[in-house]
Amino acid sequence: MSKPLKIVVIVILSLLVLGVLGVFISNAVIKSKIENLLQNSLPETLEIQYGDIDVSTWNGRVVLVSPKLKNFGAKTGSKNAWLEMDSLMVDGFGLWDYLVHKKIKIESIQLRQPKLTYFHNPLVDKKEYKYSKLEHLQYVIQINRVNIQKGDL
Repeated sequence: MSKPLKIVVIVILSLLVLGVLGVFISNAVIKSKIENLLQNSLPETLEIQYGDIDVSTWNGRVVLVSPKLKNFGAKTGSKNAWLEMDSLMVDGFGLWDYLVHKKIKIESIQLRQPKLTYFHNPLVDKKEYKYSKLEHLQYVIQINRVNIQKGDL
């Protein structure tokens, strides 16, 4: 094998190894950021537990295994809602749109066997239900499809 061919082969193999390592490192970094977000950035009235997080930057997919969410009333501190499911999958996350355009673009969200229980509190004034936390979002969020499989309400 000639010297220029050896150099080309070594460069290609090096780039391939760096690419594979880059995918594993980016998966670990994104998983860490999601875990940090779920631990530290949720409102005080929302509590979340989950079994595991599976991240695939190559496919733009994040899966929360066995997530359980509890929502508590801001004024009463009592439980407002309870949601548990087998898995929550966010698929087709557009990393380029997020990094460049500050826009969160998601192809689909899939909820597998969600069970939602809502606890109505008659002491809360009806005006409180009209208030939306969505006004305070930092990014534009676009979701193309939401799929719910075998849900209970």
